[in-house]
Amino acid sequence: MHPLEPDRTRPTRNTHAGRSGGLAAIKSGGHADESVVLDAALEVFIDFGIKRTTMRTLAQRAGIGLATLYRRYPGKSAVVEAVLDREARCFLAAVAAQVDPSVTAEYQLADGFAAGIALLAAHPLLQRLLAIEPEAVHGRIFAADSELLAIGRTYVAENIRHLQRRGELLGTDPDVTAEILIRLALTLVLHPSGAIPAADPIQTRSFARRHLAKLVSAS
Repeated sequence: MHPLEPDRTRPTRNTHAGRSGGLAAIKSGGHADESVVLDAALEVFIDFGIKRTTMRTLAQRAGIGLATLYRRYPGKSAVVEAVLDREARCFLAAVAAQVDPSVTAEYQLADGFAAGIALLAAHPLLQRLLAIEPEAVHGRIFAADSELLAIGRTYVAENIRHLQRRGELLGTDPDVTAEILIRLALTLVLHPSGAIPAADPIQTRSFARRHLAKLVSAS
C-alpha cells in the first residue's frame, strides 16, 4: 500500500458528478441509493448551510420520500455525520494521490501537509460553511471529541508507523507528530493570514519541506 494511502477495504465510488465532484470517494455505505442521498445532502448543505437544511429538503433533493429518508437516517445529524465522514475519506484519498512515494519520508509528509491545505482551501462545503456558519465549523473541528480531527490524526499517525516499519522516521512519535501536523494544517485553513504562506500551494510546500520536515526527521 502507498504510505499515504487511506484504507481501501470499503467499496469505492466516484463523486465527480455535479458539485459532489473533485474528490474521488472512498466510502459508499453499501447502497447506490445512499450515494444519491449523500450527494443530494452535500449539494443542499452547500446551497443553504447545515442549520437551515431540513430533512424534508434533503428528501426532496434526493428524490425520495421523507419516511424513506428517516428509515435510513434517524435525523439530520446522522446525515451530516455521513456526509462529513465520506468527505473526509475522499479528502484523504486526494491527498494521497498528490504525494510522490519516491521522495524521502520527510518530504512525503511535508507534501501531504501542503496538499491537504490546498484541498481544504478549495473544498466547496468547507468554504461555504466558513462563510455562513463559521462557529459550527470551528466547534466541529476543534471539539474535544471531534471525529474529523480524529480521522486526520489517525491517518497521519498510521502513515508514520508504516514508514517506520520500513526503517524511516524512527525518531518520530507518530501520535504527537500527527497531532501537530493536523492541528497546524486546520489552523492555517481557518486562519490563512500570517507569516506562514498558506494561500499559495507552492510556497506552502516549500515552507513544509523547509520547516516541518525537520519535525519528522529521525533523531
